[in-house]
Amino acid sequence: MRNPMLKLYRLTLTLLAALLVSACSSEPSAPTPKGSTSVAPAATGQYIGLPVEGKPFPRLVLTTLDGKRVDSTALFKGKTVILNIWATWCPPCREEMPDLIALSKALPEERFVVAGLSVDNDIRQLAAYTGQAGIPFPLFQDPNGRGISEPLLGVTKYPETFVISKDGVLLTKVIGAYPWGDPKVIELLRQIDATGQLPAE
Repeated sequence: MRNPMLKLYRLTLTLLAALLVSACSSEPSAPTPKGSTSVAPAATGQYIGLPVEGKPFPRLVLTTLDGKRVDSTALFKGKTVILNIWATWCPPCREEMPDLIALSKALPEERFVVAGLSVDNDIRQLAAYTGQAGIPFPLFQDPNGRGISEPLLGVTKYPETFVISKDGVLLTKVIGAYPWGDPKVIELLRQIDATGQLPAE
Protein backbone atom coordinates (compact mmCIF):
# COMPACT_ATOMS: atom_id res chain seq x y z
CA MET A 1 0.00 0.00 0.00
CA ARG A 2 1.34 3.39 -0.92
CA ASN A 3 2.01 5.81 1.89
CA PRO A 4 -0.97 8.22 2.14
CA MET A 5 1.34 10.93 3.41
CA LEU A 6 3.21 10.77 0.09
CA LYS A 7 -0.06 11.57 -1.69
CA LEU A 8 -0.56 14.50 0.65
CA TYR A 9 2.97 15.62 -0.13
CA ARG A 10 2.08 15.84 -3.81
CA LEU A 11 -1.01 17.89 -2.99
CA THR A 12 1.12 20.46 -1.18
CA LEU A 13 3.92 20.94 -3.71
CA THR A 14 3.13 24.64 -4.02
CA LEU A 15 3.82 25.11 -0.33
CA LEU A 16 7.01 23.12 -0.60
CA ALA A 17 8.28 25.36 -3.38
CA ALA A 18 9.30 27.87 -0.73
CA LEU A 19 11.11 25.15 1.22
CA LEU A 20 13.25 23.58 -1.49
CA VAL A 21 16.29 22.92 0.66
CA SER A 22 18.15 19.71 1.37
CA ALA A 23 18.33 18.00 4.72
CA CYS A 24 21.51 18.55 6.73
CA SER A 25 23.79 15.58 7.31
CA SER A 26 26.23 17.10 9.81
CA GLU A 27 27.10 20.30 11.64
CA PRO A 28 29.05 22.77 9.45
CA SER A 29 32.81 22.70 10.00
CA ALA A 30 32.50 19.77 12.39
CA PRO A 31 35.12 17.02 11.81
CA THR A 32 33.76 13.66 10.74
CA PRO A 33 34.26 11.11 13.54
CA LYS A 34 36.51 8.18 12.68
CA GLY A 35 34.52 5.28 11.31
CA SER A 36 31.43 7.33 10.54
CA THR A 37 29.67 7.20 7.19
CA SER A 38 28.81 10.32 5.24
CA VAL A 39 25.24 10.52 3.95
CA ALA A 40 23.96 12.45 0.95
CA PRO A 41 21.24 15.05 1.60
CA ALA A 42 17.61 13.98 1.18
CA ALA A 43 15.02 15.82 -0.88
CA THR A 44 12.67 18.05 1.06
CA GLY A 45 9.69 16.20 2.50
CA GLN A 46 10.83 12.76 1.33
CA TYR A 47 9.12 9.84 3.12
CA ILE A 48 11.24 6.85 4.03
CA GLY A 49 9.90 3.49 5.22
CA LEU A 50 11.53 2.25 8.42
CA PRO A 51 12.59 -1.28 9.32
CA VAL A 52 10.82 -0.75 12.65
CA GLU A 53 7.68 0.78 11.18
CA GLY A 54 4.63 -0.73 12.85
CA LYS A 55 6.65 -1.72 15.94
CA PRO A 56 6.81 -0.06 19.37
CA PHE A 57 8.89 3.12 19.43
CA PRO A 58 11.91 2.75 21.73
CA ARG A 59 11.83 4.17 25.24
CA LEU A 60 14.08 7.23 25.49
CA VAL A 61 15.53 9.12 28.43
CA LEU A 62 15.41 12.73 27.24
CA THR A 63 17.35 15.68 28.68
CA THR A 64 15.69 19.10 28.91
CA LEU A 65 17.59 22.30 28.18
CA ASP A 66 18.04 22.83 31.93
CA GLY A 67 19.47 19.35 32.45
CA LYS A 68 16.44 17.46 33.77
CA ARG A 69 15.78 13.88 32.69
CA VAL A 70 12.41 12.93 31.23
CA ASP A 71 11.17 9.42 30.44
CA SER A 72 9.58 9.44 26.99
CA THR A 73 7.03 6.80 27.98
CA ALA A 74 5.57 9.17 30.57
CA LEU A 75 5.66 12.17 28.22
CA PHE A 76 4.17 10.34 25.22
CA LYS A 77 1.74 7.97 26.97
CA GLY A 78 -1.70 7.88 25.36
CA LYS A 79 -0.89 10.67 22.88
CA THR A 80 -0.09 10.89 19.20
CA VAL A 81 3.49 12.13 18.97
CA ILE A 82 5.31 14.22 16.38
CA LEU A 83 8.99 14.02 17.38
CA ASN A 84 11.29 16.29 15.37
CA ILE A 85 15.08 15.79 15.33
CA TRP A 86 16.72 19.08 14.37
CA ALA A 87 19.54 21.60 14.91
CA THR A 88 19.84 25.38 14.95
CA TRP A 89 22.70 25.25 12.42
CA CYS A 90 20.53 23.35 9.92
CA PRO A 91 18.77 25.73 7.45
CA PRO A 92 15.96 23.27 6.56
CA CYS A 93 15.29 22.80 10.29
CA ARG A 94 14.93 26.54 10.78
CA GLU A 95 12.70 26.79 7.70
CA GLU A 96 10.46 24.06 9.10
CA MET A 97 10.23 25.41 12.66
CA PRO A 98 7.36 27.92 12.07
CA ASP A 99 5.24 25.07 10.71
CA LEU A 100 5.97 22.92 13.75
CA ILE A 101 5.06 25.84 16.01
CA ALA A 102 1.78 26.30 14.11
CA LEU A 103 1.12 22.56 14.33
CA SER A 104 1.67 22.47 18.08
CA LYS A 105 -0.79 25.34 18.54
CA ALA A 106 -3.41 23.74 16.29
CA LEU A 107 -3.45 20.34 17.99
CA PRO A 108 -5.02 19.79 21.44
CA GLU A 109 -2.42 19.08 24.14
CA GLU A 110 -4.55 16.38 25.73
CA ARG A 111 -4.29 14.27 22.56
CA PHE A 112 -1.01 15.25 20.90
CA VAL A 113 2.62 15.91 21.76
CA VAL A 114 4.86 17.89 19.43
CA ALA A 115 8.44 17.65 20.73
CA GLY A 116 11.88 18.61 19.47
CA LEU A 117 15.18 16.82 20.04
CA SER A 118 18.12 19.06 19.14
CA VAL A 119 21.56 17.72 18.26
CA ASP A 120 23.18 21.10 18.98
CA ASN A 121 26.37 21.09 21.05
CA ASP A 122 26.07 24.69 22.22
CA ILE A 123 23.29 24.89 24.81
CA ARG A 124 23.52 28.69 24.92
CA GLN A 125 22.99 28.98 21.18
CA LEU A 126 20.11 26.52 21.40
CA ALA A 127 18.46 28.39 24.28
CA ALA A 128 18.89 31.73 22.50
CA TYR A 129 17.31 30.42 19.30
CA THR A 130 14.47 28.82 21.24
CA GLY A 131 13.62 32.10 22.92
CA GLN A 132 13.91 34.10 19.72
CA ALA A 133 11.73 31.69 17.73
CA GLY A 134 9.14 31.42 20.50
CA ILE A 135 9.03 27.62 20.45
CA PRO A 136 6.12 26.55 22.71
CA PHE A 137 6.55 22.78 22.69
CA PRO A 138 8.94 20.60 24.77
CA LEU A 139 12.57 20.67 23.67
CA PHE A 140 15.36 18.27 24.55
CA GLN A 141 19.08 18.14 23.81
CA ASP A 142 21.18 15.33 22.34
CA PRO A 143 24.67 16.79 21.66
CA ASN A 144 26.05 15.59 18.31
CA GLY A 145 23.18 13.11 18.17
CA ARG A 146 25.48 10.58 19.78
CA GLY A 147 23.32 9.66 22.77
CA ILE A 148 19.91 9.08 21.19
CA SER A 149 19.41 10.33 17.65
CA GLU A 150 22.04 8.28 15.86
CA PRO A 151 22.45 5.09 17.93
CA LEU A 152 18.82 4.59 18.97
CA LEU A 153 16.83 6.20 16.17
CA GLY A 154 19.18 5.84 13.21
CA VAL A 155 19.00 9.56 12.40
CA THR A 156 21.72 10.72 10.02
CA LYS A 157 20.04 13.72 8.35
CA TYR A 158 18.15 16.67 9.76
CA PRO A 159 15.36 17.42 10.16
CA GLU A 160 13.85 13.99 10.65
CA THR A 161 10.39 13.66 12.14
CA PHE A 162 8.82 10.58 13.68
CA VAL A 163 5.05 10.10 13.83
CA ILE A 164 4.12 7.79 16.71
CA SER A 165 0.65 6.48 17.50
CA LYS A 166 -1.08 6.96 20.85
CA ASP A 167 -0.33 3.28 21.48
CA GLY A 168 3.40 3.94 21.14
CA VAL A 169 3.82 2.42 17.68
CA LEU A 170 6.06 4.06 15.09
CA LEU A 171 3.88 4.83 12.07
CA THR A 172 6.26 6.63 9.72
CA LYS A 173 9.27 8.93 9.46
CA VAL A 174 9.80 12.07 7.39
CA ILE A 175 13.25 13.15 6.23
CA GLY A 176 13.51 16.82 5.30
CA ALA A 177 11.41 19.92 5.97
CA TYR A 178 7.65 19.57 5.57
CA PRO A 179 4.68 21.99 5.89
CA TRP A 180 3.32 20.57 9.14
CA GLY A 181 1.15 23.62 9.69
CA ASP A 182 -0.87 23.07 6.51
CA PRO A 183 -4.56 22.31 7.25
CA LYS A 184 -4.42 19.11 5.16
CA VAL A 185 -1.53 17.81 7.24
CA ILE A 186 -3.28 18.73 10.49
CA GLU A 187 -6.43 16.91 9.37
CA LEU A 188 -4.39 13.84 8.45
CA LEU A 189 -2.81 13.82 11.91
CA ARG A 190 -6.26 14.08 13.49
CA GLN A 191 -7.30 11.00 11.51
CA ILE A 192 -4.18 9.20 12.69
CA ASP A 193 -5.01 10.10 16.28
CA ALA A 194 -8.57 8.81 15.90
CA THR A 195 -7.58 5.46 14.40
CA GLY A 196 -4.05 4.89 15.67
CA GLN A 197 -2.82 4.17 12.16
CA LEU A 198 -2.09 5.74 8.80
CA PRO A 199 -5.29 6.09 6.76
CA ALA A 200 -5.59 4.09 3.56
CA GLU A 201 -4.90 6.08 0.42
